[in-house]
Amino acid sequence: MWPLRTMSFFVLFVLMCALSLVCPLVGIVNYLMIYQINPTTSWWGKPLVTLGIRFSMLAAVCLMVGMVLNWTRMPRVRPLICTWQALLILLVVIAVISRVIGLEVTDWPTELTLEKFAKMAIFVLCLTHVVSDMKSFLVLFWTLVAGSLMLGYDAYTAPQWQFMQGRLDDVGGPDFQASSGLAAHMAAMLPLIGVAAMTAKKWRWRIFALVAGAFSVNAIILCRTRSAFIAIIVAAIAAVLLAPRARRFRVYIAIGIAAVASFSLTDRYFWERMDTLQDEEYMAQDVAVSMRKQVWAAAMVMIADQPQGVGCGNFARVIGRYDHEVRYRGSHNTFILCCAELGIHGFVVFAMLIGASFVQLYRCRALAMQSRDPPRSMLFVYGMVLSIIVYCTAGVFTERFYVESFWWVLALPTCYYRAIHRETELRIEKIENVGM
Repeated sequence: MWPLRTMSFFVLFVLMCALSLVCPLVGIVNYLMIYQINPTTSWWGKPLVTLGIRFSMLAAVCLMVGMVLNWTRMPRVRPLICTWQALLILLVVIAVISRVIGLEVTDWPTELTLEKFAKMAIFVLCLTHVVSDMKSFLVLFWTLVAGSLMLGYDAYTAPQWQFMQGRLDDVGGPDFQASSGLAAHMAAMLPLIGVAAMTAKKWRWRIFALVAGAFSVNAIILCRTRSAFIAIIVAAIAAVLLAPRARRFRVYIAIGIAAVASFSLTDRYFWERMDTLQDEEYMAQDVAVSMRKQVWAAAMVMIADQPQGVGCGNFARVIGRYDHEVRYRGSHNTFILCCAELGIHGFVVFAMLIGASFVQLYRCRALAMQSRDPPRSMLFVYGMVLSIIVYCTAGVFTERFYVESFWWVLALPTCYYRAIHRETELRIEKIENVGM
């Protein structure tokens, strides 16, 4: 007989899939939560493995079927395909073409990378269509907060065998199995969690967000990842410089309290690892650092030799041709990985896509002044800016290009722009009708 937790999850999952056919937003929530917790890797999810169900795939299929069945009832979005979405589609096309014009690697299962990238793009396109009003955006926003709480709790209750050399691994879904991936995601969620706590209208939701933030910070500390630490420092500087004028004092107070609370959760082992960042002698001898430098040097040669790209998913197999000592090594850099696999043209599109996310946020900032609550709207923009900064900074030291949660963060501005644009349109229309 299944454990109670296993049965509860399965019943809830089936119910969510059924509701997805009626309400696509439920499908979005279902997919996001499934992708983060990945039940088949948990002790209580082991009995589900024998069912042979790909939970995230089934959730995505139910979502898309629900969108088709409820297309006429979904909020209309204009334009149907915005610039950001068009760039994403173009990037997927480039990834597909890279398999043709790139190097032929027959002894490496690289087609799985392309399949994952295409699946990610399909879900993100669904996300940016379903989440197009303020109510659905808030549901999405708080789903990310809830997911962070679940990941943070799993990290808090992780057994000793999940720690490799004192660093936490194997938590949540496939994108968070390595400590650097989990820490980067949790760090990117912190600005969103902070905004959720500041904008919640009821205290119970504020407390929920604060608890999620505490568990998230604790997970980052357990990962002891320097890349996430650097990303948080960069984001903290940006947070001070970019704080919204209307709520600047409150934001500064919140940052100060969060910093003190986070420091209280740290331990000696965390700071011993972070202190290595300023130890030049240690950094010169650190294997991880020296290996990254060697991989990046070989990658630069590879990009110069194959500017059209070596093909989606081929980096680790091909890098050994340029430096035998780093064969089968990952790039440990999101931007180098994109440029090396998809070519210089792919990197340009990727850079434009990130730029388009910031442009959307700039447009949201302009519309915020016409919204129902301008200071609150500005805080949402502020949180998303910081979240993208965290992920992009962490991406300099770790691979995030094929990670779905990275693309969720990049897609948030498009969702919010459509939501706030719709809100301001309805508000202006209401004011005009009252005037008549």
